[in-house]
Amino acid sequence: MNNTNIVANRALSLFSEKMVILTAGIGMFLSTLDTGIINIALPFLEKEFHSTVTITTWSVTIYVMALSATILLFGKLSDRIGRIRICLWGFVIFLFSSILCGLSQEMWQLLVCRAIQGIGAAALQATSAALITTLVTPENRSHALGTLGVMIGLGPILGPTAGGFFISLGSWQWIFWINIPLCLIGLWACYKVSRVIKEEIHPSPIDVLGNIYFTLSALLFLFGLSHGSSVGMKSISTWGYIMISIILLGIFIIHESKVKHPIIDVHLFRHSNFIVPIFATVGFGVASAIIFIIPPYFLQVFTQLTPWQTGFVSLSAPLGLVIFSRIAGKYMERFGPKLLMKIGLCVMFIAFVGLSFIQAHWSPYIMVSLLLLYGIGGGIFQPANIASVMTSVPEEKQGTLGAVQRMLQNVAIAFGAAVAATFMSSQGNMETDGLIQAFRYSWYIAGGLLLFNLLCFLGYRKS
Repeated sequence: MNNTNIVANRALSLFSEKMVILTAGIGMFLSTLDTGIINIALPFLEKEFHSTVTITTWSVTIYVMALSATILLFGKLSDRIGRIRICLWGFVIFLFSSILCGLSQEMWQLLVCRAIQGIGAAALQATSAALITTLVTPENRSHALGTLGVMIGLGPILGPTAGGFFISLGSWQWIFWINIPLCLIGLWACYKVSRVIKEEIHPSPIDVLGNIYFTLSALLFLFGLSHGSSVGMKSISTWGYIMISIILLGIFIIHESKVKHPIIDVHLFRHSNFIVPIFATVGFGVASAIIFIIPPYFLQVFTQLTPWQTGFVSLSAPLGLVIFSRIAGKYMERFGPKLLMKIGLCVMFIAFVGLSFIQAHWSPYIMVSLLLLYGIGGGIFQPANIASVMTSVPEEKQGTLGAVQRMLQNVAIAFGAAVAATFMSSQGNMETDGLIQAFRYSWYIAGGLLLFNLLCFLGYRKS
C-alpha cells in the first residue's frame, strides 16, 4: 500500500514538472519568436499601412523597449506574489495583444499593440528560468534548463521562416495570430501547475522610484541605439541619449544601494560567482546579435545564393544552439555549469577567430561550418550560464535575478546589432575591401568580449 502511494505521488510530481517545463518553454519560445518573426514582414507592412521605413521599423524597436523596460518589475513581482501567477498574466497579455496586432488598421495601432505585446513578453521571460530553478527537482533541473535553452534557440530559427511563409500567402495577420494556439497551451499548462503546486511567496515592498530610474535608463539607451542606427552613431543626439541613460543608471545604482528593499541587490556585483556569469551573459548577447546579422548580409552581397539559400545557411548557428543546449542539459550534472561555460566560450571564440579571416571569395560552406561551430558553443554555454546565475542567490530572489539576466541579454543583443549596423553603414559606400574590413571589426569586438569572459572564468577558477 505504501509503495503504491509513493509511485502515485512520484508520477504526479513528474507530471507537474513536465507542466512547469512546458509553461516556461512556451513562454520563452513565444517571446523570442516575436522578436524576429516580424523582421521579414517590414517591407510588406510598410506598403500595407502606407508608412515609412523608419516608422515601420519601430514595430520591432518598441517591442524590445517595452520588454526591457518592464522585465525587472515583473521579476520582482514574481518573487512577491508567485511566478506562476505572473506567467499567467504574461500569457493573457500576450494572447490579447497578438489578436489586436492582427486586427490593426493603422500603423499607430500596430505600434501600440506591439508595445503591449512586449510587456506580456517581459512577464514570460522574467519567470521562465525561475519556474524551473525553483519548482523542478534538482535531479531533473539540468535537463529542464537544457530544454529551456532549446526553446530560446528555436525562436530565431522559426521566426523568419514562419514570417516569410505567412507573407508569401498574403496573410500578414497570421504572423501574430500564430501565437493564439501557443498562448492557449501555455494557459492550460499554467492552470495545471497552479492546481498541484503552491508556491512560496515572499512579500516585500516594490521600489517604485528605483523602477522608474531603471525604466527610463533602459528606454533611453535602447532609443539611443535605435536613433544611432538611423542617423549614425557619431551623432551628438545619439550620444546624448546614451549619456543620459548612463547617468540615470548611476543614479539607480546609488539609490538601490541605500534602500531597504532594492529591486536588484547591488552588493551581488561584488561576488565573483555572480558577476562573472553575468558578464558572460552580456558577451554572449553581443556576439549572438553580430553572428545573426552579418552572415546574411555577407551572403547576399558576395555570393550568388538565393534568399531561401541564404536563410538556410543562416540557420546553422541557431541549429547548433538548439541541438547542443539539449546535450549540455543532459551532462550538466556530470561536468558542472562552470566547466561547460568555459568550454562553450572557448568554442565560440574559436569560431570568431575563424571568421576574422573572412574573404570576399569564401565558399558558403566555410560560413556554414563556422556558424555551426558558434552555435555548438552557444548551446553548451547557455543552459550552464542560466543555471550558474540563478543558483547564485536564494530561491526568494530568483524571479528578479532571472529577469535581470534576460534584460541584460536583450540589451546586449540590441547593442550588438547597433555595433554591426554602424560598421556596415560606415563602409556602405566603399568597395569590397571596405565591407570585408567592417565585418572583421565586428568579429573582433565580439571575439574580444568572449575572450575577456573566458579569462574572467580562468581567474575565477584560481580564486
